[in-house]
Amino acid sequence: MTDTEPAIVLVAVEKIYRTRHGAVAALRPIDLAVRRGELLAVISPSGCGKTTLLRLVAGLTPPSAGQVRVAGRALWAGSARNAAALRGLGIVFQDANLFPWNTVRQNIGLPLALRGVKRAARDARVQALTELVGIVGFEQSWPRDLSGGMRQRAAIARALAGEPEILLLDEPFGALDALTRDAMNLELQRIWTQTGCTAVLVTHAINEAIFLADRIAVLSPRPGGIEALIEVALPRPRAPDVQASPAFLAIAAMLRALLAQGNSA
Repeated sequence: MTDTEPAIVLVAVEKIYRTRHGAVAALRPIDLAVRRGELLAVISPSGCGKTTLLRLVAGLTPPSAGQVRVAGRALWAGSARNAAALRGLGIVFQDANLFPWNTVRQNIGLPLALRGVKRAARDARVQALTELVGIVGFEQSWPRDLSGGMRQRAAIARALAGEPEILLLDEPFGALDALTRDAMNLELQRIWTQTGCTAVLVTHAINEAIFLADRIAVLSPRPGGIEALIEVALPRPRAPDVQASPAFLAIAAMLRALLAQGNSA
C-alpha cells in the first residue's frame, strides 16, 4: 500500500441476507474510501447496518456484491477471504472476548503464538503493549479479576499484537459506565495517536464519534447507505472540555438532525 492509497476501499458494496422469509437487504451499494492514518467513526440509528459494514471489512461476512480492498489488497474473492489482507487487520468487539483460562499476558500474546513468534520476541511485544494500553502490573491476572475497562484495554492490546495497519472497533466501550467510557475514549485517542494505524469505530454515541473521529460516516435507515460524511476539524489532542465548544456542539446538532431524519423516514 502506497502512502497516498486509501487504507480501506469499498466499491458498490452491498449485503443481502437470505432468510426463510425471503431476502433482507442490510446494505445498499456503498462507495467509501478510508484514508490512511485516519480515524473514521460510523454512526446510525439502531439496525441500519453499521456492524454489518464493519463485519464486511473485517472478513467476517462476505459482501453480496461489490469489492472490499484492505491495505491495497482485495479482501474477498467470492466467499473466500484473502489471508494476506486479513493479516493487516486488528479487531476489538464490545465484549472483550478474553479467554478466561489464560492470563492477560497469555491473551495478548496469543496471536503471536499462533503465528509462531518465538517466546522472547513475544514476551517483549506483550510487555510493550501492556505499557501502551496502561495495564502494567496486571499481566498475570485472570480476565475475571479485571474491571470492564481493564478487560477492554487487554482486548485492544491483543488486537495490536500483530502490528496491524488497520484497527476495527465495534462499539468497544458500549457496555461500560459513562465515566469509564469517557476515560477509555481518552485512552483510545492516545493509543491511536501513538500507533499511527488507521481505525474504523462503530458507535451509537454521538459525542464519542465526534471526540474520536477525523470523519464521521452517517448511515441511512436499512438498507443502510452513506447518508453523509462529516469532517471533524477539531484540533488534536482533544481534551474532554472540547465537548462544550461551539464547533463540537454544532457537529453534534448536525448529527442529531441527520439521525432524527433517518428515524422518521
